[in-house]
Amino acid sequence: QLFTSFWIEKIKCHSKMCTSKFCKEIGYFLYALSKDIFKNAFRGQGRLEQMTLLVVSQAMIYPLLLPADDSWINVFATTAMVLTAAIALSGWILLVALYRHSVRVIFNRRLPTMTNNNDAALLLLPSFSAHLALLRPLEIVFRYLTVRFRVLPDILVLGEVRCGTTTLCHHLASTAGCHPPFCLWRHPELDKKETFYFVGHYLGMVSPENYRMCFPLA
Repeated sequence: QLFTSFWIEKIKCHSKMCTSKFCKEIGYFLYALSKDIFKNAFRGQGRLEQMTLLVVSQAMIYPLLLPADDSWINVFATTAMVLTAAIALSGWILLVALYRHSVRVIFNRRLPTMTNNNDAALLLLPSFSAHLALLRPLEIVFRYLTVRFRVLPDILVLGEVRCGTTTLCHHLASTAGCHPPFCLWRHPELDKKETFYFVGHYLGMVSPENYRMCFPLA
């Protein structure tokens, strides 16, 4: 619909002023969309696929919509596109690294290679898609970049299996002013309860200095 409305409007607009106005409106729309995607990504609600689609949309739409005489808009569009592409690329790199670490270390499995299996890509696709749906690479990047500005927990919940820790954690999370820890796995039984930090799920990094990344900003 966006592309269709653009071409219809471009055919109707014969003056440069009208075309420029329409371009600016679309540019502002993409800016608002980008802001929401960035905000959701850093809150753990965004998805790497959304960020990737945003990069593709910016690359396809910005060169068509931004007039050459608005230099400040061109600079902003280029900066936004480069920043979005860098964030998406870092997210994919981290996702691949987390996937390899998860298969080899956490689940103790071997990754198929092209040397011993011609259908390696088909074998990797289901498990990689599952990791893409479960992991939060964009928020992990943001949390590591802001680790020095985060706090340590005031309460630690310790317990065995089936001893009520999940219920206790949900009760604490519903208390006003209490913030649950970050979990890199997007799973209802694990989210807002366990960090998996000191068991090495974050590429084997268990440094106490970076433990703050699992908790809110100060």
